[in-house]
Amino acid sequence: MKSKTMQLLTSAFLLGATNPLSAQNDGDMDTKPYLSFGFNFAQGHGHDMTQKTWGGLGAFTGEVGVEFFNPYSGLILRPNAGYAKILGEASNTKPTYDLFSWFLGFDLVYKPIKTLPASFTLGPSFHTWSVERINATGNPVQGDRSFKFGWRFGIGYEVMDNLRVDFVFTQAEWRSINTSPFVAGFNPSLPAYFTLKASYSF
Repeated sequence: MKSKTMQLLTSAFLLGATNPLSAQNDGDMDTKPYLSFGFNFAQGHGHDMTQKTWGGLGAFTGEVGVEFFNPYSGLILRPNAGYAKILGEASNTKPTYDLFSWFLGFDLVYKPIKTLPASFTLGPSFHTWSVERINATGNPVQGDRSFKFGWRFGIGYEVMDNLRVDFVFTQAEWRSINTSPFVAGFNPSLPAYFTLKASYSF
């Protein structure tokens, strides 16, 4: 049920996001590829699995994408792809996990006041998770390797024309087997994490 709801929300978002830009397709669209890198901070179920309030230098996100900007609407469409990593805190007394994820995303960026360099981002993301138990024999891999739905939203600030800083919250599925009673490692989970990242546009 949750997956179907997220699919419907994603479809509605993508349909609504493309209309404002396609309405004025008169050659004024600016296009910029970009690269970004940032640090991840575990939160929610991500924190439950990693036992860390933040990820430290071992937790990062690398991302590439393209920005499509229409000066008439003031909106930016930002399809992207990347890799996220959150390392668990090694412990001999409690189970902790390393989280890895390849993802695809589609952000809509909006600047409420054109004269200010601040903006808001919102969009769906699609993740494949690999979850490894630390200090377990063979570091068994858990999770569902098929694409899982997620969402991310954040705020951004343009330091200069080609450099921006974003603080983003991401939440995504990584397991879909619903068992009763609860069985650790099999029940649905929604890991979440914050990302502080810098992006450079070319």
